[in-house]
Amino acid sequence: LVAALDAERDQLQAELDAVVYPVLSVPAELTTLIFVHSLPSAHFNQPSPLECPLLLTQICRQWRAIAVGTAELWASVAICSARPTSVELFEMWLTRSGVSPLRISLFEPNRMHASRLVNACLQHADRWEDIQLLLPDETLLGLLRDMPRLPLLRKIGMQYSGEGYKDADLESLTLRDAPLLDTAMIERGRGVELKFGLPWNQLSSLK
Repeated sequence: LVAALDAERDQLQAELDAVVYPVLSVPAELTTLIFVHSLPSAHFNQPSPLECPLLLTQICRQWRAIAVGTAELWASVAICSARPTSVELFEMWLTRSGVSPLRISLFEPNRMHASRLVNACLQHADRWEDIQLLLPDETLLGLLRDMPRLPLLRKIGMQYSGEGYKDADLESLTLRDAPLLDTAMIERGRGVELKFGLPWNQLSSLK
C-alpha cells in the first residue's frame, strides 16, 4: 500500500512539474520591468517579506532568480531601529544592489547597531545618491570625520543634538568631496549652530 501511494505521489509530482504556468513563459526582460514597477512608491524602501522586492523572492525559483539579479530592485532601502539580524539584511540588500546609485535612510538610536550599519554603508559610499542619517551624535560625527569621496551624492539629511561636543570638534568636520551635492537637510538641537563644512557654493537647497 505504501509503495502504491509513493508511486501515485511521484506520478502527480511529475505531472505538476510538467505544467508550464503562463506567467513563467513571460520573457525575463519583461518580468524584470514588471518587478521594477511593482516596487512600493515610497522614496526609501523598508524591507518587508510582504512587499517587493523580498516578496518576489518567495514565489518560485524563477522569480527569485530574476529578483535577486535585478540590481534596481535593491537600490533603495530604509532601516529603522535595526536588530542584529537587520544589519545582516542591510548588508545583503546593498550587495544585491550591484552598481546602482543608492538611496539610503538609516534610523538607529542604539550606538552599537548604528556603528555596524554605518560600517556596512561605508563600503558602498561611492554609490550614495541620497542618504538620510538619524543616528547617535557620536556615530554621526565619527562618520563625518572619516567620510570618503562621494562622487554620486546629490542629497544628504542628518540630525544631531550637538550635546557634549565643543565647537572646535564640529568645525573640524567637512563634507566637501561631493561634487554633485546640491541639497542638504540638517536638523539640530535648539541653539546648536551649524559648524561643520559643506560645499556651500554648489548647494541649491539647505534646510
